Amino acid sequence: MDVLAVLGVIIGLVGIVFTIFFGVKGVKKIIKRFQRQSGGRKSVGIQFDRDKTSTDMSDQSQMAGKASLAIQSGGNMTIGISEETVKTILDIQAQQIKTFGRLATEIINDRGNRFHDRVIDEFFAKGTGNKEAFKDPDFQCVVGSAQTAYARSGDDDLATVLIDIIADRSKVTERSRLQIALNSAIDIAPKLTVEEYSALSLMFLFGYTIDSQIDSHESLASFLKAHVTPLLPHISKHIASYGLIAAMHCGTTSPFTKSLTSILINNYGGIFCKGFSRSDLENALPRAKHNILDIHDIVGPCLNDATKLQIKAINRIKAMEVMKDIELDEAQKRNIVDNLFQAAFMDDRGIRSVIRPYYPDIDLLFDVWTKSPVSSLELTVTGIVIAHANLSRTTKFSAPLKIWIE
Repeated sequence: MDVLAVLGVIIGLVGIVFTIFFGVKGVKKIIKRFQRQSGGRKSVGIQFDRDKTSTDMSDQSQMAGKASLAIQSGGNMTIGISEETVKTILDIQAQQIKTFGRLATEIINDRGNRFHDRVIDEFFAKGTGNKEAFKDPDFQCVVGSAQTAYARSGDDDLATVLIDIIADRSKVTERSRLQIALNSAIDIAPKLTVEEYSALSLMFLFGYTIDSQIDSHESLASFLKAHVTPLLPHISKHIASYGLIAAMHCGTTSPFTKSLTSILINNYGGIFCKGFSRSDLENALPRAKHNILDIHDIVGPCLNDATKLQIKAINRIKAMEVMKDIELDEAQKRNIVDNLFQAAFMDDRGIRSVIRPYYPDIDLLFDVWTKSPVSSLELTVTGIVIAHANLSRTTKFSAPLKIWIE
């Protein structure tokens, strides 16, 4: 057998082995690959599939399965945007930033001018502030701080709160706790939202004020409609709101909540008295002085039950005051006030039932109070100033701050 015959046999055997391992199609691909490599062509073939990736530096044919990306090039290739395009985009963005900066400056100037005009109107047209305060460098600083805060936010409600505080600050010419509290409130007010304003205001109304004009269910209902109803939609039940109040040093949350029923009783218990009988009153007095409270016009028909009596006072403090000068010792006076008058005050259900006909939102008020952390708030002097200013904005509440901050 000559050499060529032997080589033919060997090649045949090799072909059979390749066919067994790679199959007919696999052998054909290998042959084509070698053929193209021998052709010396420069090419890149890239195939991406979910399950496999193959790279062939010579085969320009590609197979791409479902959801695949196939890319092929015979030379340099850029994937994405070119360097020139990137430069163009950056130039456009730089111009936009300059334009936006000019627009922001215009808005800042416009807001600053509007705030300035409102301050001038407050002091010179309405006359609510002390014009001489503008001579004071400290006052000028807090006005500038307030103007900057409004220029940043553009919040008109904030502007109203700030201008109210500025007007109060202008009247305090000496360095004092009140002046410091007002300055602090001007810095802090822009960092709170209407929810914090409302929570501070609600607690201020019930925890820190008593309206001496309230002497009936109707007058209490009028007070609630005027001062409380505007606040209720804005009272937050989220602890974060009260965390912000604490962080801004406007108040703290106590582990102990204040009962709204107790507050109403302590402030306005006289209109929630169920009354006491004539015999109960006489049993609490010496025999010779059974009529002493009638003589001094201290008792009269009960507001909630005409068949009974009650002391003519809005709360326990006032009851002790009206009895101050009658001829009874202190123990007898306290016995009448505590064991007759105060012991006859209504509970939660009774209070709601007598107020509901005049103020239907009484149940909403109790719900907001009991289901939010507002019932555990303790206000700082800064919180009192902001609450006072917010009430002036929402309800035209008016009372000098020196009542609470000396």
